[in-house]
Amino acid sequence: METNNDYNFSIFKPVNEYSRRNRNIILSIILIWALCVFGFQFLLLILEKPTPEKSLIIYESVADRVTTGEATMDEKQAYVGSLLMVLGKTLKPEARLLLDNVLTVTVYDMIGDSAEQSVLMEKLIPVSEKRAELIALKAAWDAKTIKYIDYKKGSVELNEQIVLLKDDLGLFLQRFSDRLIKSDDKFGRVKMIWLPYEMRASAILEQQPIDKTSVDKIMKLYLTHNQSFLTDFRFLGFPFHYFYTAVFLLVLFVFLCVMYAYRIQHLHRKYGMEE
Repeated sequence: METNNDYNFSIFKPVNEYSRRNRNIILSIILIWALCVFGFQFLLLILEKPTPEKSLIIYESVADRVTTGEATMDEKQAYVGSLLMVLGKTLKPEARLLLDNVLTVTVYDMIGDSAEQSVLMEKLIPVSEKRAELIALKAAWDAKTIKYIDYKKGSVELNEQIVLLKDDLGLFLQRFSDRLIKSDDKFGRVKMIWLPYEMRASAILEQQPIDKTSVDKIMKLYLTHNQSFLTDFRFLGFPFHYFYTAVFLLVLFVFLCVMYAYRIQHLHRKYGMEE
């Protein structure tokens, strides 16, 4: 057995048999890792199919009638519930603004009584005004026309005022919870809490026709998910694709490191590498 005390080697230009074996082990490990990581992602892409959430199916079943003004109260409740399911997600600002406007107009219509609608606007307008002030303050800070300490102090004060105003608006809307949200909606309580955060006075004061095509696109985008048996199957309580990427690939990485250490130790013995 040849004795060699030189540990230097290049993965691109191996100079001896030890270096070539070492390179081959490294390349094999990289290949295994790449196949397990990227191969699984390609498999997901091949097998996946667009699957709508229940909220999208409900929305599509009532949207036309709500837009034309022919919807029943139950259909409007379903419509509002679907909108709130999307508004609970992270949206682009323009998408949120459009859905907020549609939601506000629909809720305003569902309240029905003109006196109650007036009270709603009395409570909603101050919220919208404070939100506008907060946006303007942020714009001023971005433009560096005010000091950070002034921005910080002003934003804290405005946020506190907005929270109080929204709490008051929320208490008012709670009076109509049975009218706005279906009684069997398991997320009904959360939706009623979230509702005042998404209402905008401008939707009523500057009311525009509903752009149903744009609303449909937003709803379909955020309520459609690519699924397959790899995402539906559960392993150890987790969806398999989540377990594979979050747990298995970490275990695989550790295993590959251990395997490399074992193989290098074997090569050291075989080629007489000494420490």
